[in-house]
Amino acid sequence: MKYNPICNTRNTQEFLNAINTDASAYKYVVTTLTDISSRVIQQKFYEISLSDFVDFQTGTGAFMQEILHNAVANVSNGFETGTINTGNEARLNNADIAIGQKRFPILNWAVKSTYNVFDVQQCFSAMNFDLIEQIALSRKKMWDLGIQKITMYGSKVNTDVTGLINNTSVTTNTTIITKAISSMTDAEFQAFVGTLLDAYYTNTNCTAMPNRFYIPSSDYLGLGKAASATFPNITRLEYLTQVFSNILSGYGISDFKILPLAYLNKTQMNKNTSSNVNRYILANKNPDTMYASIPVDFTVTQFGTADNFNFYNTAYGQYAGTIVLRPEELLYLDY
Repeated sequence: MKYNPICNTRNTQEFLNAINTDASAYKYVVTTLTDISSRVIQQKFYEISLSDFVDFQTGTGAFMQEILHNAVANVSNGFETGTINTGNEARLNNADIAIGQKRFPILNWAVKSTYNVFDVQQCFSAMNFDLIEQIALSRKKMWDLGIQKITMYGSKVNTDVTGLINNTSVTTNTTIITKAISSMTDAEFQAFVGTLLDAYYTNTNCTAMPNRFYIPSSDYLGLGKAASATFPNITRLEYLTQVFSNILSGYGISDFKILPLAYLNKTQMNKNTSSNVNRYILANKNPDTMYASIPVDFTVTQFGTADNFNFYNTAYGQYAGTIVLRPEELLYLDY
């Protein structure tokens, strides 16, 4: 089974070459002094804690085809139109709303696994290797890596299934960050710190402030340098976290975090979105703002057979990507 994730230990062919694989699979030469270990070397992939970036909603809308959110807008004439003169009989102003909808498609997913009697018997003879378990683990890894990538970039099969990183309704700013934060001069760094939150606040029409700042991992790794010549005893990462946390506390935000994300690096952006930029994201991580939907989580059927020789089962699930309900509460910053 082949994957195409980012930042894997080796790409699939390199990994296969490194472990000396060939068509013989679990047929190999051993001697009387060969110990066959039960520990299996697994290929390693770039994996993150998705819940640190987006809240998840699992099990809601199972087996449906779309998710619909009703939206309500206040279309009343304003507060002071309700001011009345008790000496006159005047018709009262009417409060009213407008109702709309936002629709998000749900995609179905299913992949089967097969084995036969020869596979089991020959693998059993090789000792200390469970073929069926490894097939099952491989398929589960396919699901985990797939959901991770869909959550970030959305679907290539259905572009209406969106991701956290490339939602077309989110505003993109290209003036505040013009180089890596870790490579800014002291003056550039201070200018960046002084304008970032205001840009977000303006983007939301003064209705929200962020609690997350997602940074390309390539830049995050350089934020261990001193904040400036004036503040040599604190790193740029610590400085940013402290300054922004202090400001945001005045707006009731107590959980601000700066997190690295390899999906935001230019090489991955170019590969997966055709955007040749490094992307930074200010976001209000809140299920009322955005959430990732998995109507049906990874589910596996029982193995079955029609001839008692070939056996198979199917894993299935549903996903809807990252649903952005309030795109103005995210802000992309590109360079």
